[in-house]
Amino acid sequence: MSILVAADANSKRTTLIEDVKSGLSCNCVCASCGATLVAKKGQKNRHHFAHYESDETAYCRETALHLAAKEILLQIGKIQLPLLEIESNTKLSLFNEPYSESKIFFEEKQSIRAVKEEIWLENGGFRPDIKCEVEIEGAWSDLIIEIAVTHKVEINKEKKVEKSDLNAIEIDLASLLKISDLSLEDIRDAILDVNRMKWVNKSSVVLNILNELTEDENRVALNARNAEITNWHKKVSQLLLSNGEIKLPDYRFPDSVQAGQIRDDLGRFHSTDTPSPPVIGGTFKLKGISEITDCQFDLLLERNNREHVLPVLLITGNEPNAKPTQSFLKVNVFELPPPAGFCFALQWGKSIKAEQWIERINNQHEQLLKPFNQRIEHETKVKLQQFADLKRDPSQAVNPRLKLITGTYYRFLDELQRCNIEPTTFTTSEIANDWIFGCPYQYWQIIIFRSICYIDNEDVELAFYHKFVKKNFAIDAIEPIRSLRFIATATDIPTAWKVISDYFAFLKAKNVLLGRYKGYRKNIPYGARYKAMIEANNPLSDDT
Repeated sequence: MSILVAADANSKRTTLIEDVKSGLSCNCVCASCGATLVAKKGQKNRHHFAHYESDETAYCRETALHLAAKEILLQIGKIQLPLLEIESNTKLSLFNEPYSESKIFFEEKQSIRAVKEEIWLENGGFRPDIKCEVEIEGAWSDLIIEIAVTHKVEINKEKKVEKSDLNAIEIDLASLLKISDLSLEDIRDAILDVNRMKWVNKSSVVLNILNELTEDENRVALNARNAEITNWHKKVSQLLLSNGEIKLPDYRFPDSVQAGQIRDDLGRFHSTDTPSPPVIGGTFKLKGISEITDCQFDLLLERNNREHVLPVLLITGNEPNAKPTQSFLKVNVFELPPPAGFCFALQWGKSIKAEQWIERINNQHEQLLKPFNQRIEHETKVKLQQFADLKRDPSQAVNPRLKLITGTYYRFLDELQRCNIEPTTFTTSEIANDWIFGCPYQYWQIIIFRSICYIDNEDVELAFYHKFVKKNFAIDAIEPIRSLRFIATATDIPTAWKVISDYFAFLKAKNVLLGRYKGYRKNIPYGARYKAMIEANNPLSDDT
């Protein structure tokens, strides 16, 4: 790095290279080591000082850079401060919408004056590199500037600055030491570079000014929103009160409490004699409208010489602090509805009368279903016990069409053997819970395998074969499992779908099936080719 600042040999005052004569006549010495300097101000290289008949050290360069920065700060009239973002407090509108303002300060340079270097501050007990005054939002405030070359502001000094309640920034110029042909212009640019700056402290006075400015902007925005809401509410109130009455929407009861049939726990329907629901809504006299508070206002209604206070909850996506406990209406005001359409936008949020009627009907339905659901619960316990018994001794599981399955198994077995297919290769005893079919594992597996061979379709979809063997051979989950599949229990109930799926996975491993997205395809002779094999090996009857 070039040395650009020296000390006058006589007065010891700091001087810049651009302010002295060339050569030894500059009459300068190094501010660090005191050695004589020569001012090199030729035509080719940047102007700089060099040590005359002595060695230049790193500390000499560091001191020179530090002094150069301070000298430039003494001369410039403006400085860039680190950006500062101030957040206002969050305030709620009449619709409980959160309003806050975020404002960034010091995007432009700030004027400085009364710049002094290294003066002792009695109130802080320390000596800053630079002390000046800076203009912030029209007011002058003290500012400390610390130049960091190799040493940043120490914690002890930082605490003193904090205690003094002065504005203080640090400018990091360390990287300039690596520039071999450094110029004064480079140093000036670095001093004004916001990326090299950080706040060491922000005074309470300045923070109060900036906070108040941010709060003012937030108040302006909030007041504008509240004025919009108030004006809308005023127009709605005037229009409704001019009519003298208001038509409330009809309450929509859930279909479940008005249906003529209800379902028990097994989904079976039972007829009910549900009375007609009460009429809730209609036209009321409108006696008054309150102001908006906490996302709602009240309607003062009258009908049959009785007065009612009915809150209107304004839905904005922001919850009120407390919802009304009594009956209330609601209206969506994400976008303020036009006053003329306000009544059409009203809905019931809550009706005590409706809730009481619904509770009474639900109790009636519960009592009606009670004996049915108790019987279902009892039957479920019995079936679960039967299931537990079957699982302990699967030999008790007997398919009601076992005779048909057995006969079919032996016919298919003979057919496959005649086609030179070894059936036992495509059966396995490793399929979990296959006892739910109520027959030996070889029986149902050979029936499915032969069906895959016989059916003239390349695709193999589990749903099709599940339905096929269930319809033709009653190969499905035996009772009580079928009924339990539709009842929520903590018991793991095996299903025919899972057992057949595991068998297909076995056939894929045997290269009978090839897997693909949403199913399998056949990798064996099937359909017409398989039937040709049957014909070629002592044909069987067509009823197979």
